[in-house]
Amino acid sequence: MNSFNGTLVLLVILVIIWIVTILARRSRTRKLEQLLAQQEFGAFYKLLGAISTRLLYPEYVLTSMNIDALMLQGDDEQAAKLFDRLLRRKTGRKQRMGLVLKAFNFYVGTDDTKRSRELLAEIEDWGQQFDPIKYDCRRLYDVLVAGKTNHIEEMEQELDSADSLQRGRLEYLLAVQYEHAGDTAKRDDYLARAKQDSGVPDNMVPTMDSDASTKSRPSYDR
Repeated sequence: MNSFNGTLVLLVILVIIWIVTILARRSRTRKLEQLLAQQEFGAFYKLLGAISTRLLYPEYVLTSMNIDALMLQGDDEQAAKLFDRLLRRKTGRKQRMGLVLKAFNFYVGTDDTKRSRELLAEIEDWGQQFDPIKYDCRRLYDVLVAGKTNHIEEMEQELDSADSLQRGRLEYLLAVQYEHAGDTAKRDDYLARAKQDSGVPDNMVPTMDSDASTKSRPSYDR
């Protein structure tokens, strides 16, 4: 076998390995996502820690999956530690942006004003092409952290054109704003609609604390 044929065979083998790896990774990702959706955390962590899984994914992805599981279990303290670890790492721009958005959504959801503000400032420095994302993050910060109610009208107008998942998210944010405004009837109405439209399990739907002040925000059932 001459050197050209040898190189060709090697390239074919590498392509086959690449295809097999991609297919195996997709299959493993679907299985892990299924276990999370079913909240089978024991089986999830067993599969996540398997040698075959660690060979398929870089450490960054494994940590990100671990964060997903921690958030579903309501373990905000451990999730925050892993977010901080990932945010300190040097990553590519695209990966960094995805991480920052994920962390920002987590921190606004846990009332961490300092970290939310820091990440929002980083998001604001992104290019003009990301203006819609920046605006959405500002709204999240206003509603969930700053306790503002100034987005009610525009969010209600967006409901008609939103798909089911987007509608559930908007309805939840409207429920929070009506909580801030002291309108418990509309708060409860939008919260019920958000539960119906979001399609998430009952124990993952935010509930309101009836004794909370208008500046408080909902807590998640644990």
